Amino acid sequence: ILYGLLATFLFVRFALDRKYLLLFLFAALLMVMSLERKGWFAFILTAGPILLILYRSFRYRQRVLRIVSRVAIGVSLLGFILVSGSVAQSDEVLEQFNDTAILFTDFSLEKKDAEEIGSQSNAGRLYLMLISLNAIRENPIFGIGTDRFRQEITVISARMGDEKTAGAHNEYQRLAVENGLPALFVYLLMLWLAYRSIRRIPPALVKQDGSVLDYTLVLAFFIYGGVVNFFLGGGATNKFFLTLPLGMVGGMVIYYQQRYGNKFKIN
Repeated sequence: ILYGLLATFLFVRFALDRKYLLLFLFAALLMVMSLERKGWFAFILTAGPILLILYRSFRYRQRVLRIVSRVAIGVSLLGFILVSGSVAQSDEVLEQFNDTAILFTDFSLEKKDAEEIGSQSNAGRLYLMLISLNAIRENPIFGIGTDRFRQEITVISARMGDEKTAGAHNEYQRLAVENGLPALFVYLLMLWLAYRSIRRIPPALVKQDGSVLDYTLVLAFFIYGGVVNFFLGGGATNKFFLTLPLGMVGGMVIYYQQRYGNKFKIN
């Protein structure tokens, strides 16, 4: 996951300064070779919005088009290297890509065997999603109680005639099961309000302040944390990817309020 975060950081630096291209490509290679799909998804789902923000908010249109073309070339080259099997772990990387493709093309919550859905990781996540939905149906408002996810999973598994037990592997799913749908709504609302606050800072003011890099990095970490928490559930890592981005967002909003408060308002 940290390889993905490093690739995200260097991608933003590269987007604003082309001399970071090689460092970014090296970080991207490390990310892929880590075999951690959470990092892959979090990086991809962060890079797209960041490019869109640079394109639309800061008018870096030619730069964004060059970035897309260079990244496309880099991805094609990496794909060729992996397919040719000329690097260590290339078979394992291709297997992870294949497992991911099977998960999306042959999706079914009822499939709990690794042979049917590509890997034990895929089967486990689908299984957890199925029994989580059952738990939410039974306790949609108040949930089952904080830190009781694993215990409840054990009970539901026995009821279904299965023996699989595990943590949530999805912070949003865990919140819905343990604290109910209203708690999940409040959690998502908090993230939305934080995102709205930083996006209300005028891009022209950010450019005038010379803080485009800082602003973009804060948004990148915020988006990355929100995405990666979809694949992690109930632990210190979740708190890290929540509190660090929110703290960065809060710090930037306070900075602009104090320095330029007479020019605009941020709630």
